[in-house]
Formats: sequence, structure tokens, C-alpha cells
Amino acid sequence: ALITVERGDIYEYWIQRVTNSIGTQKIPIHKTYAPSVYASVLLLGPGPEVKYGATEIRTDVDDYELTVDVVPSKQSYLPGEEVILAVKTSDHGGNPVPADVSLAIVDMSVLALLGNPKKDPVSFFYGSLPLGISTSHSAKNMLIEQEIPTGTKGGGGNSEDLENRKRGIFKDTAYWEASVVTNDSGEATVRFVLPDNLTTWRIESLGVTQDTKLGVSYSEFTTKKNLMAIPQRPRFIIPGDTMWLGIQVANNTTDDITVLTHIESDSLTIIDTKPKSVGVPANAQKTVYFASQAPQNKTEGSHVVTFFAEHDSMKDVVEQSIPILEDVTYEVTATAGMTTGASVSESVYIPEYVLENQGELIVRAQPTLVT
Repeated sequence: ALITVERGDIYEYWIQRVTNSIGTQKIPIHKTYAPSVYASVLLLGPGPEVKYGATEIRTDVDDYELTVDVVPSKQSYLPGEEVILAVKTSDHGGNPVPADVSLAIVDMSVLALLGNPKKDPVSFFYGSLPLGISTSHSAKNMLIEQEIPTGTKGGGGNSEDLENRKRGIFKDTAYWEASVVTNDSGEATVRFVLPDNLTTWRIESLGVTQDTKLGVSYSEFTTKKNLMAIPQRPRFIIPGDTMWLGIQVANNTTDDITVLTHIESDSLTIIDTKPKSVGVPANAQKTVYFASQAPQNKTEGSHVVTFFAEHDSMKDVVEQSIPILEDVTYEVTATAGMTTGASVSESVYIPEYVLENQGELIVRAQPTLVT
């Protein structure tokens, strides 16, 4: 029997004489065999007879697992506040090791649209690998004895200011860095400033060492304020629209409060100009609306609207841009005629509501097939 230990290469092989119908062979497993290795046996009998078999041996891949811990300095931040992340990397035995870590801090609401995907680099790189070695014997081709014909030839910042500052910078990804390198103690520190989203952020940390240990970790933190103004507005505005712009007021305190709200815009006409007060119970939300109108003469760009909510020392101001779309429905009308004279007249009716500089007239003249 020719016994081999192989996968993409032949790691070991030896020849052993088989005297019984059932035999046992011990095969030592080394770390380099991860994640799997194949043992194959080629039996050669006196006939000649050839039998071949192979089996996959799954090995332990713990030695290739990297533990990545990313801990924010606290679990709740204000929008625009600086976040400090402590990054630690260690092997499966808990010993610190230097590693290269990819960090991504993404809005959980965006990830929810994708089904909150999570990675498993150890399974991806150290899953079962196919056998890349082919073992055979020429005796397979001579099981049937044939007469060879004659003549045949062979060949082979500052928390109080952040609490009251205006929010207008919104991002789906708060931070991304492809390569955060931990030191020999397996430690690194990352700093970044949060955008103005009030949401839950997921930290995805994907690490790899020079000797290809792999690991991933997931953790979360939130951005919130005691008083939040959540704009309720359309996705776009058409010139001449009359609309209700809303403010959803969120009270994240343990007390019932009365909040004063209003909206401002340099390009929209705010019909409800007076501020409105609304009572919001503790840990609850209430929505108020303001009538507004878009001018007919602003047909491109966007309208900037600022939403205000205030109670005593608590304040939230949000600035958002709403794109402008023209109320345009294209219409095509065709007429046709025929003449043998020197000229011909065709009438085209143009409705009164047609927008200037938004259409064209095409005239084509050509001989017919029969003249």
C-alpha cells in the first residue's frame, strides 16, 4: 500500500505491506495541515489489481483564531462628540499579538436594510479545502490483457455645546480605517468625531496577523440626546407645493416636559410662523406640524429647512436639505400630411400650461415611395 498525506502538496508518504483485510494506520496531525488534510491509500495486488481510496481529515483551527476586542470609552455619545476606541488583539490562548485591524463604524439602520451581514474570516480562509493531488498507478490501465499490434510505439469636544449645537452633518458610516496596526502588546487607540446622526452604531473589527491568524468582533454604541428633534419632511419638493413639515419631538428624560418648536427656511414660505408648544411625557414622542409653501419661481437646487425644539437648557436644532424636482410630464404629439404643391400647412396646438424652454418642434420632409 502506498499511503500519502496530502492536500495541495504531498506532506508525507510511505509504503506499507498489508497482510490483513482490516488494518489501522496512525497519522500524526501537524498545525500546517489546518483546516483539513487528506489521507489516501493505493493498494497494489499481485493480479495486478489496484484499489484506491481517500478520506478527508478535518483539523483544529484554533491556532489561527485572532481575538479582536474594540471597546468605546462609553456607551452613549452626543452627536459631534469625539469617540475613543481601545483596540486589543490576542491569540486563542489570550496572549497579546500585533495585528492589522480594519475598523468600520456604520449606522445600524443602514445595515438592517442589508440584513445585518456579519463576517467569519476563519471559516472563509480555513474552511474545508479541496484535494489538489491526484494519485494513480499505471496498472489500472492493464487490468484487461490485450495483444499489442506490431509496430505500435509507446511514450509519457465640550458636552454642553454639543447638546445644543445645530445638527446638519449626517452620514451612513461614521468612521472607516482599513489598517489599524496594534503594537507588540496587541493594543492601539483610535479617535474620530461622530456625525450628527442620532442612532445606534455598529463597530465591525476585522483583524489579521502576519502569520495569518484571523478574527472579527462586533459591538455597538449609541448617539442620543435628552431632547431630540426628528424632522418629518417629504423626499422632494415640487414648485408650488403646499406641505406640512413636521417635528417629531423625543423626550429621553424621566420627566414630563413642555417643548417649544418652530421651523425656519430662507426659500420656503412658512405659513405657520408662530412657534408651537407640545407636552411630551417622559421617554415618549409627540409630533407637531407646520404648514409651508414652495415658491413657483425656484425650480432647481434644494430648499434648506431648519427644525427647532427647545425646553429650558435642552435644545436640538436640525438642518436638512430637501431637493427640488420640476413638475414636468413630457408629452409628444405628431401630425403628418402630404402635398404635391410647393408648400403645406400643419397646425400644432400648444397648451397654456406648457413651461417655457422645456420643449422642441421637429419638422421632417421627405419624398414618398410612390412619387
